[in-house]
Amino acid sequence: MEQGVKLEYSISIKDDQIHSQDLPTGVKIDQTTIIFESSEPISMNLNIEIEKQDVEVRYILNPGVSVELIETRSGGHGHHLKRQIQVKENAHLAMLTLDESDSSIKVSDEVEIDRFANVESAYAELSLSDVTGKYAYHLIGEEASAKIKMAALSSEQYKKSYEVSLLHSAKVTYGEMNNYGVVKDQGHLFFDGIGHIEKGYSQSATHQTSRIMVFDKECVAKANPYLFIDEYDVKASHAAGVGRMDEEHLFYLQSRGMTKNDAMRLITYGYLIPVVDVIDNETVKQAFNETLEKRMGD
Repeated sequence: MEQGVKLEYSISIKDDQIHSQDLPTGVKIDQTTIIFESSEPISMNLNIEIEKQDVEVRYILNPGVSVELIETRSGGHGHHLKRQIQVKENAHLAMLTLDESDSSIKVSDEVEIDRFANVESAYAELSLSDVTGKYAYHLIGEEASAKIKMAALSSEQYKKSYEVSLLHSAKVTYGEMNNYGVVKDQGHLFFDGIGHIEKGYSQSATHQTSRIMVFDKECVAKANPYLFIDEYDVKASHAAGVGRMDEEHLFYLQSRGMTKNDAMRLITYGYLIPVVDVIDNETVKQAFNETLEKRMGD
């Protein structure tokens, strides 16, 4: 993606319509569908305010389009946000989703990736709320690829669960997911990673890693990997683990003059920050760090 000025845009969703004052050239709205059709690379920071309980949004990337999207969401107590994303032939999407909603939410993504198209997607979940997330990536065209990163922090008594799936329905497709989480206080965090290569779609590869670091004894955390492989000529792997924070790392940082909370925050930052590397934006990294600092508490 070519680097350029990243402009910020805001939209609100109400009355089954997307409302926006302006959008960059090459982007248009049709009711609740955002269509990316420019022949030039598109880079935008999109702030979404949700003003109704159940919302469905559709993104369409036309063939050959290249889009870099930072999406920040707010509002909608108890809302259910559904995104349908179509990435057509030879298109490229780099997407970072930041959820700042401090209320119970349910979110789901259904992503279709056509031949020779690729998606790099990241989810930064630092909200103070219960969250249920379901993210399904469907590789429907030959040589389609998807790389997904998830970073989640669950604290206090919040319960967060995420299901990330890669469904391979074409030959020579590639899918990779990396889910990382941190749990503190009495938080709950669950990861389900699913990789499925259907019969007949040879030379495909699906890989997944899910790891959760636990700070306190009262935490509940689970990382569940699932592989469903119906073809022989493929590559597949999974890794999953849940473990306590390394006390030696904590002791070392405290011996260098850090408070315990500062040391915990630094360890958490290093554990989760790779998710925002999907998009090279220092402002986003700074915002991530500031939000993490607030969420870690004293």
